[in-house]
Amino acid sequence: MAWSQVDPTKAHVAYACIAVFCSIFSLVSLFVKEKLYVGESIAASIFGLIVGPRCLNWFNPMSWGNADEIILEITRIVLCIQVFAGAVELPPKYMWKHGKSVCLLTIPAMVAGWLIVGLFIWIIIPGLNFSSGLLVAACITATDPILAQSVVSGRFAQNIALPIRYLLSAESGCNDGMAFPFVFLSLDLIKYWGHGGEVVKDWLCISVIYECIFGSFLGIVIGWVGKEAIKLAKRYNMIDKESLFAFYIILAFMCAGFSSILGADDLLASFFAGCAFGWDGWFREQTAESNLINIIDVLLNYAYFVYYGSIIPWSSFDDDELGLKVWRLILIAVVVLFLRRLPITLMLKPFLPEIKTWKEAFFVGHFGPIGVSALFAALTAKAELEKSVSKDQTPLPKLPPKGSKHWQLMASIWPIVCFIVFVSIIIHGSSVAFMMLAKHLSSVIPETTKKTSQKDDPSTELEDLENFNDVLERQTIKSSGKINEEDSSEDDTSYEVNGPSTVMKRKQLQNDIASSTHNAIYPDDQIQSSYSLESMRKDILGVNTDGVSS
Repeated sequence: MAWSQVDPTKAHVAYACIAVFCSIFSLVSLFVKEKLYVGESIAASIFGLIVGPRCLNWFNPMSWGNADEIILEITRIVLCIQVFAGAVELPPKYMWKHGKSVCLLTIPAMVAGWLIVGLFIWIIIPGLNFSSGLLVAACITATDPILAQSVVSGRFAQNIALPIRYLLSAESGCNDGMAFPFVFLSLDLIKYWGHGGEVVKDWLCISVIYECIFGSFLGIVIGWVGKEAIKLAKRYNMIDKESLFAFYIILAFMCAGFSSILGADDLLASFFAGCAFGWDGWFREQTAESNLINIIDVLLNYAYFVYYGSIIPWSSFDDDELGLKVWRLILIAVVVLFLRRLPITLMLKPFLPEIKTWKEAFFVGHFGPIGVSALFAALTAKAELEKSVSKDQTPLPKLPPKGSKHWQLMASIWPIVCFIVFVSIIIHGSSVAFMMLAKHLSSVIPETTKKTSQKDDPSTELEDLENFNDVLERQTIKSSGKINEEDSSEDDTSYEVNGPSTVMKRKQLQNDIASSTHNAIYPDDQIQSSYSLESMRKDILGVNTDGVSS
C-alpha cells in the first residue's frame, strides 16, 4: 500500500514542527525584532503552545518517556552553552575588575528575593509551609541568561549604557549557578527540620564548599587549560578555522559532563570556565567576524522555547488537590515582578558604580527575567525530593502516589515555576517594546507641551515679533534695490536706504510691531493693530493674496 510509507514517528514530527517555526520566524525576524521589539522566546513559546498537546497535539514531548529526565538534560546543555558563551562575551578580565559589583548585585538581591517570595508563597498557597515556599522561591531567584540577551545584544542594546549591559550579562550568568545553594538550603530545611546541625553541615560542606566552590575551581581549570591549548594550537597552525570556532561549545559540554560526574555545580563551572577562557579577549578577537556564538544561541532559543511552550502544564494551574488557583498564581507573579528584585536593587544603587542614575537602577531592578534556569532548578529540586520517597533513579518517570511524603510540594513546584516563567517571558520579553514606546512618547509630549507653552507665553510672542521685525526689515531693504554697496560690503547689517516708499513702510512696520507687542504684554488694553501680521508681511514684501510678487 502506497500510504504505508507515511508512518511518522514522534521525533520526525518534532523535527518538522521546530523547523517550520525556525524557517518562518527567520524570514521575518528582522521586522519582528527591530520593529515590533518582540524576541524569539515569546514567538517560540506561543508556537509551541499551538502545536502542543493543549491545542493541535502535533508535538507532545510529555509522551516521549521519562519527560522530567529529558527536560532536565536538554535544559542542562542549553544552559551550559549559554552561560559559557555569555561569560566569553564579557570584556577581558571583567570579573577581576567588576567582581565586587557582580557579587553585590547577585548575593543580596538573591537573598532578599528568596525570602520575600518564599514568604508570600507560604501565605498564598494552602498546604505549603515556609520551607516549601522557600524551595519554590529558590528556583526563581536566578536571572535567566537567555532572556537577558534581548537587552544586552541587538538594536535595543544601543539604548542601554555599556556598563549596565555587561553587568546584567555577568550577573545573569553568575547567579544561575548561585541559585543552587538556595535550593539545597531549602531542601535541607525540609529534610532536616528541627536539626540545625545537620542543616548547616550538609549545606555548608556539600552545597557551598564542594558544589559551588569546587565547581567554580573546576570551571576555571577547564577554561584556562582550554584557552592555553587553543592558543598553542593556533600558534603552531595545528587547528583549522571551523574547529577553533566550535571550541567553546566543546568546552561547555566538557563542563556539563565533568561537573555532573563529580557532583559539582555545572552552571557555575560553565560560567567560570567561560570567564577563564575569555580572560584576555583573544577568542573574542578570533571569532569577532564569524558571529558564531549568536548563531548558536538563536538556534538553541528557537528549539528550546518551542519545546517549552508544548510542555506547560496548563491543567495544573487550577487544581484543588495541589492548592493552585489561577488567581493565586497571578498574585504570586505580581509579587515576583515587583518585590523579588526591584526594592533591593534601588537600595544598592549607591554602592554600584556601574549604575549612574535612578532610572538605570529601576531598569536593572525590573529586568530580572526568569526562564530556563528556573525550569532546571525546579526539576533538580523535584528530583531531590523524589529521592526521599523512592530508591529508584531520579527523576522518576511518574510522580509518587498521592499521600507520599512531600507529595504536594513535588506535584506543585513544576506548575508554579512554569507559570511564573511564562509570565516572565511575556512581561520581560515585551519590556523592550514598552520601553521604546515610552521613549517615543517622552520625546513627543514635551515637544507638544513646548509648542503650547510658547503659544500662550507673551514673552515668547514678543521674542517672535522681534525676530520677525528683523527679518522683515532685511527683506524690505533688499527689495528696495537702493542699498549702498560700499556700506554693505563693510557691514551687512548697515544700509543706506533711499526712497519714500521704503521709509513709509518701515515706519508703518515699526508702529504695528509696537502695537502688537503692547497687546501681547497687556491683553486687556483695546489697542489693535491697523492690519494683521499676514497683511503686513504681504505689504512689506510686495506679495499679493495669490502669492505673486507685485
